[in-house]
Amino acid sequence: MCTRKTMTFHRYLILAFAVLSSLSRPEIARASLLTNGDFENGLTGWIFTGNGTTDIATISTDTPSGTGSSADLDINTGTGLPWLIQDVAVSPGMSLIFTASVREVVPNDPTDAWIAGQVWMLPPSLATILSSTALFFSNPQWETQSSMITVPAGATVARVLFTPQNPGFGVGRGQYRIDNVSLVVSEPAGVVLLGIAALGLSWRWRSWRPQRV
Repeated sequence: MCTRKTMTFHRYLILAFAVLSSLSRPEIARASLLTNGDFENGLTGWIFTGNGTTDIATISTDTPSGTGSSADLDINTGTGLPWLIQDVAVSPGMSLIFTASVREVVPNDPTDAWIAGQVWMLPPSLATILSSTALFFSNPQWETQSSMITVPAGATVARVLFTPQNPGFGVGRGQYRIDNVSLVVSEPAGVVLLGIAALGLSWRWRSWRPQRV
């Protein structure tokens, strides 16, 4: 016989599965702090510091999915600071996930080694790098990498930048395509909620179990 307690337990079990399903649904995506990380609006939101003649940033239709747009960096001088940059506001203690997809257009070019996708944590003055994280790409095929970042004390700005580097970590040369750049806040609340739900279920199940006599 299905008692009221059994039915209530089943309702909580269904609720737990609903929580699991909602946490795993891909359409519930956390929003990126970056503007136009998929470059569907050209280079809006980004600043390119190259000279615009021998070092150029443009838009390409070459993307990991085969549709949409990507940024194309074509760096030829190996001098100056030809960076693609975007700054966003952050707060100390935040946990972030930095992700980017990159393809090297001319593989195995001896004048460059890789392109570095970096995140610098900066104070309000922007004068000091408090911490940095880097992803290195040199793959002729589209490659996606991610890294976890914790915003350090004193940091209020996260600077995301891409620049080719040579084997000595100086300014390199090369042509690279960049897409799907994101900087999202890692939210453990869902996991905590699931843990609380599981603990609640366990406690209720123990209190509802038929007692032996």
